[in-house]
Amino acid sequence: MNILYITNKPIYPIIDGGCFAMESFLNALLSCEYSIKYLTLSTQKHPFNINHFPEKIKRKTSPESININTKFSLFKAFNTLITNTSYNTVRFYSKGFRDKILLNINNNTSIIILESVYLLEYLDEIKKHFKGKIYVRTHNVEHLIWENYAITSKSIIKRTIYNHLKNKLKKFEINHLNSLDGIISISKTDTLIFKQLGIKTPVHTLSVGIENRMNETENITFNSNHFFFIGAYNWKPNRDAAEQLIHQIFPQIQNVIPNAELHIGGSFMPDYFKNYSSSSIHLHGEIKDVHSFLLQSGTLIAPIASGSGIRIKILECLALGVPVIGTEIALKGLELSPAYCVNSISDYITYSLQINSNRHLIDDYKNDAFQFIQQHHSKEFITNKLKKIISGE
Repeated sequence: MNILYITNKPIYPIIDGGCFAMESFLNALLSCEYSIKYLTLSTQKHPFNINHFPEKIKRKTSPESININTKFSLFKAFNTLITNTSYNTVRFYSKGFRDKILLNINNNTSIIILESVYLLEYLDEIKKHFKGKIYVRTHNVEHLIWENYAITSKSIIKRTIYNHLKNKLKKFEINHLNSLDGIISISKTDTLIFKQLGIKTPVHTLSVGIENRMNETENITFNSNHFFFIGAYNWKPNRDAAEQLIHQIFPQIQNVIPNAELHIGGSFMPDYFKNYSSSSIHLHGEIKDVHSFLLQSGTLIAPIASGSGIRIKILECLALGVPVIGTEIALKGLELSPAYCVNSISDYITYSLQINSNRHLIDDYKNDAFQFIQQHHSKEFITNKLKKIISGE
């Protein structure tokens, strides 16, 4: 089977959770022994560099890209008001990339898989030249992110803009998702939302495969008074979460655990974050060795307030047995995991104290986390499930 796999940004280098999820999916496709041709957009935030791709991936997928400017354009924004289209999605449209896609469609192409709703801008033109099956793989229910921005924003102007973007994006999502042969959703929560929105296209839930890294934890001493957050800060929910942790949650943890330390890491960290550094708050910037950072930084606290899909860093923590305290939104798609779900700031304090004072609790948590990963996110489990989706079983 020959599959044309198209992403809205390069998978490599893996600089955020989206890249991690795409690599997991690509490796699952290759494990199914399909023939894969890989195309990607290249943007100013995520430039394409073939040297970042592993030799095996280059050899098996022959990656190609087209550069596109996704920066804010007043002309495009104004044009969407007139044409009643979604500004969020038109930013990802390029005639050059359209031509690249059409050039790579041939008589041997069996299936086209588009990574993210934003690539559905190309759907109508693809369907004119391709009569096979077209799938989209979704990381989020995209319009819900903007809906939450509107709900949580204190600015009337921003709320108005966010609501406008949400409404246009929601209409685009529903219309285009109903024009596909299949949707591959990253979480059961998102699958349910798509069905509630009236999407008639078959929706298949396929999460992210990850290795169980139990062996890496054997010689690591857990720091029960250390807490951390990690993410890509060019995504607003991560910036908001880090700031809430620094300003609201961590000071209260310090009240009950005086020697507590907070470690903040991740790419695209804003310069103004430097103002938050102190003797107990440590800013690490981009993390080169993510696994070592996760293992040595104590407990992950994730006060994520918007978004859907799955938080990849939380999944990585579970694969390492690292304790996680997070909101219901942060833990979406991971509801069966042993991670601690909070409903208030006082819950953060309660769970932080429990983790800080009970070593046996951590041992039990690690065992439960490893078992969760093996049952729901092993690479074998994901690959077998993907085979069934593609074959139509």
